[in-house]
Amino acid sequence: MSVQRLRIQCAGVVQGIGFRPFVKQLADRCAVGGYVANHDSHVTIEIEGEIAALAAFRGALFADSPAGSALALAAEESVAATGTRGFVIAPSRRGPVLELPRTPDYALCAACRDELFTPGNRRHRYPFIGCARCGPRYAITDALPYDREHTSYRAFPPCPDCAREYADPADRRFHAQTVSCPACGPRLTWRDGDGIAAAGTDPLAAALAALEAGALGAVRGTSGFHLLARADDERAVARLRDLKRRPRKPCGLLAASLAQIAGFADVEPGEAALLVSPAAPLVLVAKRAAPAWAEAVAPGNPRLAVMLPGNGLHALIMAAMPAPLVATSANLAGEALIGDSTEAIAAFARHVDFFLDHDLEIREPQDDAIVQLVADRPMLLRRGRGYAPALERFDEATPRRLVAGGAQLKNSCGVLADTLALVSQYQGDLEAAGTAARQAARIARYAGDDALLLKEAHPDIGWEAVRAADFRPVPHHRAHARACAVEHGIAAPHLAVVWDGLGYGDDGGWWGGECFRAEGPRLDRVATLRPVRMPGAEAAIRHPDRVALALLWEIAGEAGFEWHRARFGTTRFAARDYANFARLLADGRHAPWSYSVGRLLDGLASLLGLAHDNTFEGEAAMALQFAAERAEGPCELVLPWRERADLFELDWQPLVTTIMTANPTPDAFARGVHLALARAIVDRALAAGLGTITLSGGCFQNRLLVESVAALCRARSLVCRWPERHPPNDGGIALGQLAIGLDMLLAEQRGR
Repeated sequence: MSVQRLRIQCAGVVQGIGFRPFVKQLADRCAVGGYVANHDSHVTIEIEGEIAALAAFRGALFADSPAGSALALAAEESVAATGTRGFVIAPSRRGPVLELPRTPDYALCAACRDELFTPGNRRHRYPFIGCARCGPRYAITDALPYDREHTSYRAFPPCPDCAREYADPADRRFHAQTVSCPACGPRLTWRDGDGIAAAGTDPLAAALAALEAGALGAVRGTSGFHLLARADDERAVARLRDLKRRPRKPCGLLAASLAQIAGFADVEPGEAALLVSPAAPLVLVAKRAAPAWAEAVAPGNPRLAVMLPGNGLHALIMAAMPAPLVATSANLAGEALIGDSTEAIAAFARHVDFFLDHDLEIREPQDDAIVQLVADRPMLLRRGRGYAPALERFDEATPRRLVAGGAQLKNSCGVLADTLALVSQYQGDLEAAGTAARQAARIARYAGDDALLLKEAHPDIGWEAVRAADFRPVPHHRAHARACAVEHGIAAPHLAVVWDGLGYGDDGGWWGGECFRAEGPRLDRVATLRPVRMPGAEAAIRHPDRVALALLWEIAGEAGFEWHRARFGTTRFAARDYANFARLLADGRHAPWSYSVGRLLDGLASLLGLAHDNTFEGEAAMALQFAAERAEGPCELVLPWRERADLFELDWQPLVTTIMTANPTPDAFARGVHLALARAIVDRALAAGLGTITLSGGCFQNRLLVESVAALCRARSLVCRWPERHPPNDGGIALGQLAIGLDMLLAEQRGR
C-alpha cells in the first residue's frame, strides 16, 4: 500500500462560503488525513492517504466545490508523509501578502428560509438567520482569514446551542462564522421618524404596521439601509421620489416571490434564474400594462427592476406585505450607500416616518446589484451585493502593486497584485464628498507602501483626499476597451468600439464615439463620430434640446432653428433664446465639440419630441431606445463613414436631414437609428478586416443596440463580445485602468 501526502494551495473566492467544512466532509468521505487552514492569500489543504483516495479527493474538490466559490489552483506539491490519519480544520494563519477576495454576501438559502417560517424552530422569525452557505460575508468582514473574530459578529459570542452546531461536522452550520440565534445574535431596534429608539416596542411588528399604512421607512438590512414604501401607495412613492430628488428615474422593487412578480411582469427563464440566485440582484424584467402603480415606479419605462428578499429581515417583511415595496438605496444623490445608523439618522430624520435598525455593524455597505439579460446572457449594470468584490486573473504578474481609482461617475476602485485583480463595489459619484472620502479610504487600504496609482486622465479629476503618491493618468475610453478585452481574454486583433456619454480624450476633447484597432495592449484610434457642439458645455448634458439645436445649426444654420421653432413653438425656447444659441454656436468658446454617441442619441430624442431633459443620466437616450422597442418596423436609415485625415467619421447628418424633411414616425425612426448604428459597427469591422468586435461604454447598456450588433455579427460570421461580469458603463473603468497600468509596467520592464 503506497501512502502519499499532497499539499494543495487554493486561491480565488474560498473563504466565507463553507469551503473548509466542505473540505473536511470530503476528506472524511475519501478516508484521507490531513488539515485545511485559511490564510490571508489562499487556503492550504494537506491530504495524506492512498494514491486512489488522493485522486478521488482532488477530483471532487474542484468538481463539487460549494456554490459561490471561484476556485483556482495556486500551487500543488508532494510533501513528506507524516502518518496522519484524521482530518482537521486547523487554526487560520496570517501572512504579509495580498489578501484573498472577500466573499460576496449571499441571499437566504432554501433551508434557512424554511426554518425562518417554521413555528417551533428555534430560529423561527429570526431576522439574522443564516448558515455556512448563505448570509452576509463581505458586508461584515474586517480582515481575512475569514474567522468570527475578524467580522462584526465577534460582538455576539455564540450561545451553547450555536456553539454545538458550529462544532458538529454533520450540521449545516458547521464552521459557519455567522452562526447565531435569538438568544445570542443581533437584535432589531425601532426608532421613530426623529431617530429616537422606542423601548417596549416590537420593532418588526411596528415597521410592518407602518408600511402597511403607507409610511416611508428607512430599514437596515445586512448590507445597508433601504428606503421602503408600498409601491401601490401613490403618496408614499411621491414622498420617496421627493426625498431622493428623483422625479422620473426608475425605482427598484422588492417582491415577495416569483409568483408575485409574475402578476405584474413577464419574466424570462434566465431572469427568473437570476432572481433566485445566491446573489439575488435587481433584475430588469418586462412591465405589464397593469397594475397602475407600476407606472409611478418606473415612469415611461417598459421595464421594472425587481428583486426577491436577500436576507431574513426582508423575507419577514415581504411575507406580511399585500403588495411589493419600492426599495431604493438610502443615500442622497451621488453619495455612497449608508450602512451606519448615526449617519442614516442624520440624513433622513424627519424625512421618514421610522427607522428599523439593528446592532450588527456593517463594514462594507453595498447597493443592490443590477443585472439585465442581453442575448440571453447576464449583463451586470451595477456591481453591488452578491457580486462584490469582483475577481479577475491576469496572464502575467505585475512587477508592482497597482491601484485603480476608477471613474468620476459610478466609481469603483481596483487593486492588482501578482496576477490577481480585485474590483470593489459601486461607490457613487466622486462629486459627492462622502463618496470621495470612501474612495480615498479604500485606495489607502489597497495601496500599501509602494503601489502605483492609476487615475482618469482628465486634469480636473484629482484625488485630493489621497496622500501624495506615484500617479499615472489612464485615458477613459482606452480603459473601457481594455476592460472588455481582459474580461473575455481577447488578445488577438479586434475592433474595440467604445460609445458613451462623455470622456476626456487623448487630445483633450470630449470623446465618446470611438473605434480602436486593438491588439493586446495596443489601441489605435481608427474611427469616431462626426463631432457636434455642446452649447453651454455641461448644461447640454442636462438639456438635450441644446444638442438638438447644435445638430440643426451644423447642417442648416438659421434654417435649422426656423424648423425647430415651427416644430416646437415656444414650448422650449423663446425667440431671444434662439438668437443667444446662434451666437454661442458661432463663437464656440462655451460650446465645445463632442464626439459622443450618447450626446447624439440625446439630441435625436429631443428632435423627435421624445425627451428634452435628462433628470437622470441617460434618460433621453433611454426614451429613444424604448421608442425603438415598441416600433412595428424600422425607418430605413444609413449612417455613412467619411474619411477625415487619419480617421473615419460616422456622419450623423442623414439622420437629422431625414427628421427635418421626411417627418418620420418617432418610433420607426428610433428603430432605424439603432439598426443603422449596428450596421455601421459591423461595416467598420469588415472594412478593417477584423473578425472580432468588442462593445463597451455606457451606450451599450442599451439592450436593443447590443442585440442588433450581435445579430448582424452572427449573420456575417463575426465574433461579438460585450461586458458581462463587469458593467459596460464607468463601473468597469477600474479593471481597464489596471490592465493599462500592467501594460505600462511590463513595457517598461522589457525596455530595461
